[in-house]
Amino acid sequence: MARKFDIAVLGAGIVGVSSAIHLRRQGLSVVLIDRRGPGEETSFGNTGLIHREGVHPYLFPRSLPKLFQYGLNQRVDAYYQISSLLKVAPFLWRYFLNSAPAKAKQTLAANIALFEHALTTHGALIEASGSGNLIARNGWLAAFRTKASAAAAEIQRQELLDLGLDCALLSAHELSLLEPHLNVSELEGVMHFLKEEMERRRFTKAVIGISGGVDSAVTAYLAAKALGPANVIGVRMPYR
Repeated sequence: MARKFDIAVLGAGIVGVSSAIHLRRQGLSVVLIDRRGPGEETSFGNTGLIHREGVHPYLFPRSLPKLFQYGLNQRVDAYYQISSLLKVAPFLWRYFLNSAPAKAKQTLAANIALFEHALTTHGALIEASGSGNLIARNGWLAAFRTKASAAAAEIQRQELLDLGLDCALLSAHELSLLEPHLNVSELEGVMHFLKEEMERRRFTKAVIGISGGVDSAVTAYLAAKALGPANVIGVRMPYR
């Protein structure tokens, strides 16, 4: 006999699992559906940050050069199949319309009210699961390589301060004082170079031969960080 549920949640990532838990707490019967185990797809590839300041919506690009690159599948942050284009076209059109400045402001206002509870609601789940030892509660750092990106960050910092969020823009010297043992210049350079080189050559995916040695492990790690885990396939090499 088939079971009936009040709610079906599609996707067992952090959003789906959290939604299912809160729905169950409201007394509803819930089925959580995913083709893989919880947290094994998009959530697995994300950085695992729980942050209140992520209120700015991801908008549909308006720049013609960027649209051209997306259209030719020359970007690593989005990929589509030509055969699916007609099916997703209505969604893309609605996404484009809702990315207009006026609509974006409405989304921002809604996100501010929603994200205000991000830390407290996640904190309750963390406590209930006994996973507090896995959480670092000391904020996070975002590094910028160019003056232009730092200037854009300063504008966003002012907006976040207006929302009552604690944030600061540090110079390289201040960063070295805060994290005296931090030295990621070479690693960051490799990752950025890899991403830019893949985009320049119009590659969006990578296949890495995994031998079990250090070289292939580091290559796979850097490729996954630059292109995203979903865009990297590891092939185990024969060993005798």
